[in-house]
Amino acid sequence: MKKIVIVSALAVAGLMAEGCKDEKCDWAEYNGSGPNPCIEEVPCEDYPPEGVTISWGDYNTVGEMRSFFVCHREALKEHDGDTVMLAGWLYWGGNDGEWTPDYMISHSIQQWAYLTDNADHSDGHHTISVSISTENVGSLIANDMDAFFNEKWHIKGIVRGHELGTGGCCSCEPVIEIIEVFTVNS
Repeated sequence: MKKIVIVSALAVAGLMAEGCKDEKCDWAEYNGSGPNPCIEEVPCEDYPPEGVTISWGDYNTVGEMRSFFVCHREALKEHDGDTVMLAGWLYWGGNDGEWTPDYMISHSIQQWAYLTDNADHSDGHHTISVSISTENVGSLIANDMDAFFNEKWHIKGIVRGHELGTGGCCSCEPVIEIIEVFTVNS
């Protein structure tokens, strides 16, 4: 009887090991097209679900922009170069184990910033990247750092796709390239 239990246990362990082997990914074999089973947790959809929209003439929230563009490669490709408006708070990070952006350490916003919908400057899992691509925008921010670190940003910008290089439908994220920006003390 003991022998049957041991053999059965070994057979189950062998089947489990074989099942785990099939789930492992070979990064060297992945060619970068389509969903990558190594990292994809979100089903690929080319476009946002029905009813998910953004405004092309009024300010959008970070959440609206993320729902429309994140993990929707075709929507992002189709709107690359389009002008949108976005309102949000500078993400600070560092709360409850959240990641901290470099600008919080240097207290200087150079080329990138991240906006959130939260007035407490938190929620690093739901941010959108903004790019400070022109010298006049960078100078405006540098000349009034307290406002840009503490007040709500209102941006007019160009939608761009930023390839993360991880493969799959979620490897291209939206970045809003700032054309105009001002803050509002809410």
